[in-house]
Amino acid sequence: MARIILDHLAHSYSADPRGPSDYALKEIDHVWEQGGAYALLGPSGCGKTTLLNIISGLVIPTRGRILFDGRDVTTLPTESRNIAQVFQLPVVIFVLARIGLVTPRFLIRHFKYAVLIAFVVAAIITPTPDVVTQSLLALPMLGLYLLGVLVAWLFGRPRQVPVSAEARTPAVSPE
Repeated sequence: MARIILDHLAHSYSADPRGPSDYALKEIDHVWEQGGAYALLGPSGCGKTTLLNIISGLVIPTRGRILFDGRDVTTLPTESRNIAQVFQLPVVIFVLARIGLVTPRFLIRHFKYAVLIAFVVAAIITPTPDVVTQSLLALPMLGLYLLGVLVAWLFGRPRQVPVSAEARTPAVSPE
């Protein structure tokens, strides 16, 4: 991907947005050039995730266009865009497992807390009190948590087995 252009891009999760406060992503015009290093920074709720979901094709914007190398991909499905999005949770768990702060056993033992947190977050960000919608938001988060457990198991710090005193003492053969 050489160049990504965001042309008057904006998005509202409301069916009939009436004003700027109805938009999760306020209008943005931006160009990302090949070889650049970019970061999306901002407070919670400012539209960072919405923007990434729009660029990757998971969400179709309410207004504006997305161009990849001058080609309009705004309504193309995700698989036709040749772009990917990496979720943070498995990466964070990978780092914590590599430095030895978490183990797969620890993560499995505390899975019930991950379930609780996922459903609380889903309940907070879901605009309706619909349990099905909340579950549809919580289940992918739990899937990412379990993917993180697998990553920790595959790539975590190897456990060091304690060596007993007998194993350290060289064997002396009686002569």
